[in-house]
Amino acid sequence: DPEATALAEQVRRLGKTAGQILDEFAAVTAARKVAYDAVQQAAADVAAFRSDAGIELRDTTAFIDRLTEGSVLLGRLGALAEQPYVDAAAVEALRVDATALHGALAERTLEFLTRDDALRPLADEIAAAEADAGSAATADAAAAAGTRIGDVGQRIVVLTDVVGGLESADAPTKTGVLAALADLLARRN
Repeated sequence: DPEATALAEQVRRLGKTAGQILDEFAAVTAARKVAYDAVQQAAADVAAFRSDAGIELRDTTAFIDRLTEGSVLLGRLGALAEQPYVDAAAVEALRVDATALHGALAERTLEFLTRDDALRPLADEIAAAEADAGSAATADAAAAAGTRIGDVGQRIVVLTDVVGGLESADAPTKTGVLAALADLLARRN
């Protein structure tokens, strides 16, 4: 019967469409779960960064590591905000919180870097790597020393970027720290 055949075809198409709708629903549900989990992880990361915010940092490396951790966290929050199905308001609140924590750490870093001995470890690392490069018996040893100098240079750049980006009321202090960092960068080169 032609009517039964036509009806069967419509039912088949309806079933296929329903299957596609269910598949799309499952995909959206899974994407929302991934987005929710990512926001929860970001919240935990910001909470961990906050809990460590009051830790007394006693050396330049500790400040650099924390500043880098904060910058990475801010970058991840920026990327998370672009993902579909995330709670944009929650991510923005986390970003504001992390930015404030990073800013406070940057202010502490400036204060720390005003100490006479604050940059000595970086200068000592450059001097040791230069000495190793000068006494290197092989090209590989000289390259390894050059890599160490480059690594120290990257850490100095982190400090320079952070201090340079501060809106400090104490311009002479900020300028003095930036000048000391510039001197270290010049030694690196």
